[in-house]
Order: sequence, then C-alpha cells, then structure tokens
Amino acid sequence: MTRTIFLSLSFVLGICLNFHAQNSYQDSLETKILLVNDSAKMVIYPLLIDSYLQSSYFEDADRNANKFLKLTEEQGEVRQRVEALKLSGVSKQELLSDHEQSLELLLQALKLSENNGFKSMEVEVLISIGDIFLDINNNYQTLDYLLKADSKAEKIKNSDLISKSKFKISETYLQLNEFSRAFEYISEGCSVLRSSSQKQDNLRCLSLKSKYFEMVGDYESAIEAIDLAINNTKEGTQDYALFNLKKGNVLKIQKQYSNSLQYFEAALTFYEKEQKVEYLSRCNLSYGDALMKLEQYDSAYEILSKGLRFAIEINSKELILDGYEKLYQYYLAIEDFDNAEEYKNLFIEISEFINTEKTEQKIGELQTQYEVGKKEQEIQVLERNKEIQQLTIEKQKNRQFILLMSLGLLLVLILAGSLLYRSKRRSNKMLKLANEQVEKQNEELKELNATKDKFFSIIGHDLKGPLNSLTSFSNLLVNHSGSLSPDEIKMLATDLDKSIKNLFSLLDNLLNWARSQSGRIELESKRLDLKELVDSNISLLQRIAENKSIEIVNKIDLAECFADENTINTVIRNLLSNALKFTEEKGKVYFTKSETDGMISIHISDNGVGMTKDQIDKLFQIGEKQSTLGTSKEKGTGLGLILCKEFVEMNGGTLSVKSIKDEGSTFSIKLKKAYTN
Repeated sequence: MTRTIFLSLSFVLGICLNFHAQNSYQDSLETKILLVNDSAKMVIYPLLIDSYLQSSYFEDADRNANKFLKLTEEQGEVRQRVEALKLSGVSKQELLSDHEQSLELLLQALKLSENNGFKSMEVEVLISIGDIFLDINNNYQTLDYLLKADSKAEKIKNSDLISKSKFKISETYLQLNEFSRAFEYISEGCSVLRSSSQKQDNLRCLSLKSKYFEMVGDYESAIEAIDLAINNTKEGTQDYALFNLKKGNVLKIQKQYSNSLQYFEAALTFYEKEQKVEYLSRCNLSYGDALMKLEQYDSAYEILSKGLRFAIEINSKELILDGYEKLYQYYLAIEDFDNAEEYKNLFIEISEFINTEKTEQKIGELQTQYEVGKKEQEIQVLERNKEIQQLTIEKQKNRQFILLMSLGLLLVLILAGSLLYRSKRRSNKMLKLANEQVEKQNEELKELNATKDKFFSIIGHDLKGPLNSLTSFSNLLVNHSGSLSPDEIKMLATDLDKSIKNLFSLLDNLLNWARSQSGRIELESKRLDLKELVDSNISLLQRIAENKSIEIVNKIDLAECFADENTINTVIRNLLSNALKFTEEKGKVYFTKSETDGMISIHISDNGVGMTKDQIDKLFQIGEKQSTLGTSKEKGTGLGLILCKEFVEMNGGTLSVKSIKDEGSTFSIKLKKAYTN
C-alpha cells in the first residue's frame, strides 16, 4: 500500500523518492508500468512478477500476474500468453496453495507451448506442474512430469533447464528414499554446471550432495561438500550461515561436539543480525544440544531456552517439539526429574497434536483411496471366480477332494467377504466424516463471506458521508465564496477539516485492517516501554483533549512488554482517541497497569457515556454497524476497535472491555511481559 501511494505521488508530482534498497528494483518496474504503453508492459510484467516470486512477495506477484493475464487476453503474442498463464499459475500456487486453479492455468500454458513449438517454455511449465504434485505429496506423478521436462531439456540442449530438472528429480527421489537414483541425477545436474558461472546453482549442487551423503550416513563426504560450499560463499551472507549450520549438525551427528560449536556460533552471528527467527530457533537448539553433550549444562540451558522461545514465537510445532525433547534430556542429565517429567508431558501433548493435524490432512485423500480400494476389490473378486472355475474342473477328477476344497474355499470366501464388508464400512464411515467436514467448512465460508459483504456495505456507507460532506463544502466555497462572510468561511473550513480527518482516519484503519487480513503486516517483536508509548500518544492527542477540557492521567510507572511497536502504538492511539471521543467536556481519562502470570496489562479508563451489554457484545463483530457519535458529534465506523483486537491478538495478547452505561468504560490490553536478564 505504501509503495502504491509513493508511486502515485511520483507519477503526479514528478518527485524523486528514495525507496528501501530491497524493494527499489520492484518499485522501479512498478513505476515504469504506470508510464509506458501496453507493448512495453508485456516486457516489464514477467520481470516484475519473477522478482516478487524470488523475494517471496506472493501477493504482489499474484496481483501483477492477474493484470498481465488480462492484458494478454486482449492483445499480445501467443508466447506472452503462455508466459502469463505460467506466472499466474505459479503465483496462485505460492500465495493460495490453490492446486486445482494453478494446475488448470499451467495445463493451458503447456498445451499452447506444445502446439506452438515453444520448447524452453514447455520445459519450464512441466517443472512447475511437477512442483504442484510434489506439494501434494504425489511423488510418482511428480516424477512423471519432471522426467518429461528432463528429456525435453536435453533435446534442446538448454543447460540451465537440464540442471534445474535434474535437481528437482533428485529431490523427489530423496523424498522417496531411492538414494541411488537420487545421486545419479545429482551427479548429472552438477556435471552440467561444471563450466557454469552461476554461483547459486553450484551451491545448490553442493547442498544436494551434502544432503544425500548425510541421508546415507557418509558424513565425511557430506562435510567435504559443505566445506567446498563455505569456501565459495562470502562471510556474513545467508548462504555462509546456512552451510555453517549444516556443518555443525553433521559434526554433532559424528559426536564431534567441540568442533561443532564454532560453526553454530558463525551461523548465529548472521541470524541474530538479520533476525531470522526460524533459523535462530534451529541453530540455538542444535547449539544447546552440543553444549549439553559436552556437559556444559548452564550454557546449554540458556541456549536451549532461547531456541524454544523463538520456536514458540513463530508457532513452529516441529521446532517446539524438538525444544521440549532437548529440555527433557537436559533435566534428565542434571537429575531434575520433576522438570524432566513436565517437559516429557509437554513433548507428548504436542506430539499428539501434530499427529492429529497430519491425520486431518489425510482425510482429503480418502475419496481417492476409496475408489482405488473398490477397484482392488473388483480384481480380487475376478481372481476368486477363476479359482472357482478351476475347482469345478478338478471336481470331475476327485469328488471327495473337490468337496473338501469347496468347503475350504467357502470358508475363505466368507472370511474375505466379511473383511471386505468391514473394510468398505470403515471406508464409507471415513468418507462420510470427510464429507461432513467439507460441508461444515463450506457453511463457515458462506457465513464468513456474508459477514464480509455486510462489513464492506457498512464501510461503503460510512465512506459516502465524509465524501458527500467534502463535496458540499467545496461547492459552497467554489460557487458562493463571494457571498460568505469570513466567519462563515471559517466555519465551513472547520467542518471541511473535520470531514477530511474523519475520512483519513477511516481509510488508515481500513488499509491497516486489509493488510492484517492479507498477512502483509510483519511483526518485529522487541522489548517495549509502555509508559513511553502511552506518553507519546497522550502528547499526540493532547490538543483534542484540551479542546474538550479533558484531563489525561498516566499512572503507569515501569512497564515493559515484548511485542511489535508499530501495531501496539496503533492500538493505544485508537483506544485513547475513542476515550476522548466518548468523554464529556471536563471529563477524565487515565491509564493504569497490572501484572499476572508473565503477562502485563494496561487499562485505558474514562468516565464517559459508557455502553450497554448489547453494545459490548457486538463491539468486535465485523459485520455489525457500531458507529456512534461522540460527545462532540465526532464520527467513526467501529473499524478501529476491530483493528485493535486483531493487532493485540497478532502479538499473542488479548483485548477486553468493561463498561457501565452513563458511567464510563475501561479497555484492557494484555501482552507478554518482557523477559528480564
């Protein structure tokens, strides 16, 4: 959103702006698209979309892919249409995991590239389709498409596509534990790259080799590959950190704990600087485990605890599971059996939770399994019919023998029929459960869509108010300024200012809410001084308070939490603005704090108009109209409170309210208390 505003200003005003270095390339391309004709856009869109995909900005990639696809529907060459279909399919797969729609787009691209002889694009599309089947764990279908891609890449002698397809195939074989086939394709892919200057692809070759050697237990060869990679990377880069972490883990497997420490420390230096939380968790857990094996228990506990905290911060269940297991082993080692029992129970609980999640993921595959099961049963019945025919022929030779065999066969058929019946009942029951779950999800989706439609209807209505006011005031000033007195012009300007501020506040909250829904808000949690945050917001809104003669009192002394500064600042500002809005002149607003069980709460209280229980119950419901005029006729939409609740919950906290009609309200923000050193 910020990037779009800046680019619009650049286009209208011609102001040169300095964007952040990481986004300057994308921003430059976005600017060019605004200025060039459609033919030039056809060239720029693929570069921009690919850049967003490489940077993991999947929402921006999908947005531009949709525009590119629409543009190629209206004009452009077939090759550009194939490129648009391919990029749109990949973007939707990355952003939404929409396998069906992505596959449909990619199959259209494949058909067009085949019919028009676009060999290189055909290989790229085949690899992308293989990625979709790999994502849904259909490894054999993945291999089918990747092997086709590999064959076609070799025919056109495109070294980049040959190495890419071979590396993808090797990854699939590693996933299937077919190690000899995996190494065959790794070697072939690396061989293609020997004369290549593409450093990143060569690093991928070494990474795959080290992974293969580690999986087959050849740790010396794995370390040789990792050392080559480290020597080919620059210190202080992500690749350098990743290969140091790999080497530390391989040395740890070899029980070379002392040697592994320096590599964990080298990796941590980069991850702490860049705040790569997932890798901070992985590295600290491995590092702490090595220290524990060296019986450096105090240091081990500190490092393992850090690793677990980072895992909890990103809610990675696998890493949390690893952290619980390692702390369980730590407490066993120091013979603290009470804590060991506690972490053992935590380990068991999250293991069961992970297994439940995996079971739920497999429910979607039950329909296919059921159909395959029916075919297998039909084959079994045909085989049994053949056996019966053979027994009938044998009966003519030996009646007694046939009689005994018939009896035995009958028992077998009864048992088989019983087993098949039970199997079918079990499959039907599982299928019914899956269908019920799908129906429930469909109902929830319909309800959610209806709520969102109602919400946007409310927003649309609330946008019309200030816009109509702006139109009316501006018409008066333009058409009748000569007949208005200075006091009337001042009154109109004051009302115009209020309408603009109301509109800006609504748009700011609406855009923040939209960013939170799309997942584009990135939290940067750190230690925050809540007293300073409250003081800065009081200073910001002091003028409004003075206009209504309202006294604001901050009773918070030392209060530190662990959260994201921008989102919590938005919450405090919204809640204080609401308190001022609904407090009568000469009223009072005050801030207090409380602490419980590792959490800290700040309370924003006023002696304003208050709310009924019915108003409180609907306060945070997105589809309900909650706008209420303030004591000085201030307007709002209720969106600010919805945004506050989402921001607090994104930070792992809660937002609650207590209110009595005509006596006042108290909003309470509960957040994680900052860790003390």
